[in-house]
Amino acid sequence: MCFIECGISGNYAIVGSILEDHDASGNNELSSAGSVYIFERDSTGIWSQVKKIVASDRGAEKRFGAAVGISGNYAIVGANNYPVDGSAYIFERDSTGTWSQVKKLVASDMNGYDYFGLRVGISGNYAIVGAMFEDEDANGNNLLSNAG
Repeated sequence: MCFIECGISGNYAIVGSILEDHDASGNNELSSAGSVYIFERDSTGIWSQVKKIVASDRGAEKRFGAAVGISGNYAIVGANNYPVDGSAYIFERDSTGTWSQVKKLVASDMNGYDYFGLRVGISGNYAIVGAMFEDEDANGNNLLSNAG
C-alpha cells in the first residue's frame, strides 16, 4: 500500500509520506518509518517547506504519515504500524513558528489489527482517530468483527 495524505489550513499545508526511510535531518535510514512535510505559503503566494517531521519514537515500518490533518497551530499525524499497533501524534506550532510534538495518542484497547491511526482529523482543540477494524463497542463489549 502506497499513498500520500495531505491537508491544508490557512497558509499551511501538510503532506504525509509513509514510505520515507530517513529521519528529519536526512540520516538514520529505517525502512518505511515515514515522515511528514509542512509547507507555508508566503505573502507572495509561494509555498516553501518549513519542516520535516518524524515521530519521537520513530521505527521501521511505523508508516508515520498514513493520515494527516492540520488546523491552525495544530497538526495530527497517524501511524498505523500494521500489524503491531497504531498511534496518532499531535504537533503544535509555537510563536516562533517551530513545530513540536506535544502528545502521542494510543487506543486504550490497543490491537494492531484495528488499524488505529489510519485516518485522523483535527479541528481547533478537537482531534479524532479512526480504527477501521476495531471489533469491540465503546464499552469494550459486543464483539463484531471489523466493525470499526
